[in-house]
Amino acid sequence: MGPNFVFAVNAACFFVVTLAIVHWKRATEQVKLPRESFFESFLTAIRYVRYAPGLQIILERNVLFALFISVIPALMPVVGLKALHLGPCQLGLLFTSMGAGSVAAAAFIIPWLSRPAINQLYRNAESRSRDNHELFPQARLHATAA
Repeated sequence: MGPNFVFAVNAACFFVVTLAIVHWKRATEQVKLPRESFFESFLTAIRYVRYAPGLQIILERNVLFALFISVIPALMPVVGLKALHLGPCQLGLLFTSMGAGSVAAAAFIIPWLSRPAINQLYRNAESRSRDNHELFPQARLHATAA
């Protein structure tokens, strides 16, 4: 079970995904509206986010989460090589175990999650924003001054 086996499994999985995509029958509807260019649609999305404070809060939290969560895989080689004295194979297994753990966790967690409606997400974000302004009144001063 060397690298050839890993590449063969990867190729087989790629082949299965390609077959699934080829055999996927998707219902298509004829759109009668004119096509919008990429930049027009991008500007429309920016305008929408600009005037939706609940969505702004959600996006800000996603950016912060992504920033801090990306530190773990970025520093894993440093910790693995310097602190744990792992070799290249063990470091690869460390990354593989993280990926397998993520897939296993998603397989067990996703069925238990209920998908809230987008309005509920907005309500949650707006109420948290109000709570933050009540807890930190100086934030309200900065928000109203902007």
